[in-house]
Amino acid sequence: MPDDASFEALKELYFSLDLNFDQLYAKCTTVEERTKFRNDYVQARGNFLKARNRIFKEDDPQVQNLVAEVSSARQQIQQSIDENQAIAQTLDIIAQGVKAGTALLAFAGISPPIS
Repeated sequence: MPDDASFEALKELYFSLDLNFDQLYAKCTTVEERTKFRNDYVQARGNFLKARNRIFKEDDPQVQNLVAEVSSARQQIQQSIDENQAIAQTLDIIAQGVKAGTALLAFAGISPPIS
């Protein structure tokens, strides 16, 4: 598995959502909120799983900016949970982080197979 900032940011975002899934899902009061959260959760998991077999160019400024955006979103999500903020605001932060994570994958190359 990769051991770089890009992978770690995607992993931490997904595991943060996974760890807090029940709490976040319970705060969703409408079908639209639950659907939005589940979709972003699934996308975050997919980003993490895809990143396990990717190589990131950590010195690329765009990669660095996206890593910072994903990491910032994860921190804001945790802060939102800790401060019991409105779910609509938290869902927007989650969506931003997942979107940045998906964009980050676009900069990754496929790892060569291990022989």
